[in-house]
Amino acid sequence: MKKYKKADVVFDEVSGLLKDSGVNEEKAEKITNEFIDYLRSQNRLDSADIEEYFEKKLENYDVDEEKRFFPMELISMMSFSCVNSCNRCFSDLDGDGTAIMLSNKKTDAKTDDQADDFFDIKNNTLQKSEEIQSLINQANIAKIQNNDNKKAIKISDKILEIDPENRNALLTKAGSLQVINKKKEALKVIKEIIQKWPEHWEAYYLLGIHFFNKNETMALKYLEKSIDFHENFDNLAITAQLVYFMGNQDYLKYLDKAKEIDPERYKNFMRTCWTYDMDMKSSLLL
Repeated sequence: MKKYKKADVVFDEVSGLLKDSGVNEEKAEKITNEFIDYLRSQNRLDSADIEEYFEKKLENYDVDEEKRFFPMELISMMSFSCVNSCNRCFSDLDGDGTAIMLSNKKTDAKTDDQADDFFDIKNNTLQKSEEIQSLINQANIAKIQNNDNKKAIKISDKILEIDPENRNALLTKAGSLQVINKKKEALKVIKEIIQKWPEHWEAYYLLGIHFFNKNETMALKYLEKSIDFHENFDNLAITAQLVYFMGNQDYLKYLDKAKEIDPERYKNFMRTCWTYDMDMKSSLLL
């Protein structure tokens, strides 16, 4: 009979968590296997490093922000409990896995008290996660659908009271502050985001917007940095506008890439937002 190792427990729990969050099976298993390889490679495990690695792995595999939220909350809880507390599950991965737990295993009678504490933590974390996700949805509706940026800021602040490190709330707040012309406050939040997540595309995108009408060279620098980290329709479209204003024909390559990513959104963008060079606009819509 094949030995059930700690690595098998980690694989079952983490891949299952990802699949439950909507990540397809193949991608979930690849992420989990690379996560286990990472755990094996570390001489000394640190919960913050584990969280950072896992989050980057989800970004590298283009897991949607919405699908990342729940796995990241539980990985944060697991890494804290398994590294900072008992240090049993993420170490010695070839050891016996029949008497350990991560999120829902409770097989060793000696760990009953620890398991009860763990499940209390888990339930509290789940409740907090659900509350935060509900508030994030409300903030997005206020900002994107209703164009109520003041309300979006208020909701973001409420999220940050619960979770001061919540990146979604910080990004929503920074973007909304820009819209209502509170540039200095927005810049302060953007700098905080970059300090905490120096390789996240959206903070540099917002920084590019900040400099858009002030310093075209600086704006282009930050927008291109955003594209380097994660090329998407938003940073390509605004970079195309900036480069066009700078009198550079390279704007066409940004528009072409934006069109490849989302043809329908590209058509809407060209019809409603691209109000310059009408002859060129007609040709690009063909």
